[in-house]
Amino acid sequence: MCTNLSTQFPEILSYENAPDEKVVKFVHASGAFPIYFQPVQKTVQGVVSTYVDGGVTNNYPVEVFDDKTAARSLPQTDNKNYKTLGFKPINKEILEAYQNGTEPKPFVDTTTVVDQLYALAEVLTSSDLISCFQNHDRTVFIDDHNISALSFDITAEQKEALINSGYSATCDYVTRMENIMLAGLAVNDSSDSLVL
Repeated sequence: MCTNLSTQFPEILSYENAPDEKVVKFVHASGAFPIYFQPVQKTVQGVVSTYVDGGVTNNYPVEVFDDKTAARSLPQTDNKNYKTLGFKPINKEILEAYQNGTEPKPFVDTTTVVDQLYALAEVLTSSDLISCFQNHDRTVFIDDHNISALSFDITAEQKEALINSGYSATCDYVTRMENIMLAGLAVNDSSDSLVL
């Protein structure tokens, strides 16, 4: 998924809608976060469009797979395709605030203009939280240890912490879903709590 800056809408770039383009161009566009990476330009019928990271408009596009074709074989009570599983790195304090129904505490310094620009970039990459929480029953929430997606020089220890966090969160999710299925409950039971 990419964001077309020219139309200001998200687009799915694929072989089906652009058979003459190389896949590497789509991958480049989907990760071209503004300011950090150069955008990708594509000309169609003489009109130039500029593409950047899809996260600018939708950083958690799990609903892309919720079409009738993908979900046809599944019992649908809420039009979600439960064959789709998303993985979401998230700040532990934000997740806990959501679970408890409280406001998260400020954890980003915004005293300088540079800090404010950095915080804005972070907001753009986390603007998907509502979608994540609406899809908690098919999302593995991974403690990000306060490591930004825009941190490009993390230490070996930080990498290890993220890997362990992802592994642990995935195991917890699978165990929780197995318990729900064994208990005969619906997968989308709203009483199912989010665990990090």
